[in-house]
Amino acid sequence: MLRNTFLHLPGIGSQREHVLWERGILDWGCFLAAAKDGRLREGICQSAVPLVRRSLDAVARGDARFFDALLPRRETWRLYPEFADRALFLDIETTGLSAHDDQVTMIGALGGGKLALFVNGSNLDRFPAYTAQFPLLVTFNGSQFDVPFLRAHFPQARLDQAHIDLRFVLASLGYRGGLKAVERNLGLRRDPTIQGVDGFEAVQLWHRYRRGDRAALMKLALYNLTDVVNLTELVKIAVRLHCQRLALPGGMSAAEPQLGLRYDAEYLGAWIIEALGLGG
Repeated sequence: MLRNTFLHLPGIGSQREHVLWERGILDWGCFLAAAKDGRLREGICQSAVPLVRRSLDAVARGDARFFDALLPRRETWRLYPEFADRALFLDIETTGLSAHDDQVTMIGALGGGKLALFVNGSNLDRFPAYTAQFPLLVTFNGSQFDVPFLRAHFPQARLDQAHIDLRFVLASLGYRGGLKAVERNLGLRRDPTIQGVDGFEAVQLWHRYRRGDRAALMKLALYNLTDVVNLTELVKIAVRLHCQRLALPGGMSAAEPQLGLRYDAEYLGAWIIEALGLGG
């Protein structure tokens, strides 16, 4: 979908993008060919052709960040099919809402098809090096909460990647509210053991763990990683719904990339026990 996108070019909005598609200019290669053949207005060619060439180069280099400042926030979903295998799904837990007064307690992540969990007092210091390998972040409300919080606590971390904040992508489709409400509206369900757990209870679980309750850490980790895993489903739903809404012309693929694995509660539970050494 990214290579079919013209919204990041000067003077091209959604209506003009559709006009280009209807004229058979379906991707950047077609755009450059049409410019060369004189099928585009001179003004568009002069301003847009260099940017199209830079776009092709950015994709070849795996530089998702190039497009981040050019695409409207509600349209960042277009990055996902191109960068799905290099996307980092991310969610954090904290002791409160203040990035300056509260602490990060846990960071759950999924990148390259592999889970990762960073826990305060254990391996939280490894997070900056880990996140540097991914060119694209996927969060829910991360631009307002997770990323500013992480920047305050890890000033050395690379957190300047392109960013798909699903809160805004899904809101543009009519799905508004918090993550749990959006999940319910889109048919995603949570394991009964964490049904009803929210941010307030997550703080209490952390304090219980600090007082010696290892089961509380297990529950908190399951809650956190469920948030992360559900992001992988939400972004695929968002891509599909947006492509349907665009009514793509023939010859344009709306296929969804697949991560290949489903991380259900049983799998997550076993993974957490091993990762945190909670067995025995």
